[in-house]
Amino acid sequence: MNDQAESLRKLVSSGNNRTVIIAVTAAKKGYGTTSTSVNIAVSLILQKKRVVLLDSGNTTLQLFGGNHSVLDTPASYSTPVSCKELLKGKHQLQDVLIQTPEGLRILTHTEAVTKAGDLGKLAVQHVRQELGKLEEADFVIVHVSPGIAKETIPFITGADILLLISEPDIHAVRDTYGMIKTIIKRIRKDRVPDMHLIINKSISDESSKTLAKRLGSGVQQFLNYSITYAGAIPLDKIVSTSGKSGKPFVIQSPVSSASLSVGKVTTHIVNKTNLNKPDNSPMYSGIIKFIDCIT
Repeated sequence: MNDQAESLRKLVSSGNNRTVIIAVTAAKKGYGTTSTSVNIAVSLILQKKRVVLLDSGNTTLQLFGGNHSVLDTPASYSTPVSCKELLKGKHQLQDVLIQTPEGLRILTHTEAVTKAGDLGKLAVQHVRQELGKLEEADFVIVHVSPGIAKETIPFITGADILLLISEPDIHAVRDTYGMIKTIIKRIRKDRVPDMHLIINKSISDESSKTLAKRLGSGVQQFLNYSITYAGAIPLDKIVSTSGKSGKPFVIQSPVSSASLSVGKVTTHIVNKTNLNKPDNSPMYSGIIKFIDCIT
């Protein structure tokens, strides 16, 4: 593994290694991680960023399910195109990426990578080499299955930024607090990602800010950790209807309240990552740490 890590570092060192890894997850299903992941990814593209989305399963593709013909795949739709094919060692990264008209590239079933070791040294080496090519992207958005599990921990640990999605009620916020507590307990302190909170299905900005403040105070007081409020995405009917159109809502209805809010969250992320600094100095560990964690 040490030889593989050194080879990966040499490969990535030829580039700028400024890729920022952003994991998106929630304490429970139904909080909107899929929609949020896709729309933030597309919003970043609209801000002229190069983006790849890694999906733990294939739920992000469902947002384009209303019009499958818009997806550009290197194989027919009857043939599975996912990270599982990458593990077989017969494909390169470019062969298993699905591209949308907006320029978003998606790799599905990425949780399979955590089992690469079961397939032998050559499989791990191949996967690490191919995933190293992600360093050409500005952002890698990782859609992580909700909750804490053996398969999800490596993706959270490997992230530079963790976007936690919650909802505007005290029960959801308590669940989110519980997840934060578990993350801090199970991940080594120097590997805990920079956490940011998004309140989805928000009723009002003021109420969401109040909930975020309460959560932040609890996390600071009892866990000795800080979480940043990234913003709220309002309850908007365009969110539920966008999947039927085969387009993310930031494309389908760019001036809707949900789209404008996602735009603000995206700007918050870009400013936080410091990618706009004139000297282009990186703030985060980037793709090397991520690959080390998940393989």
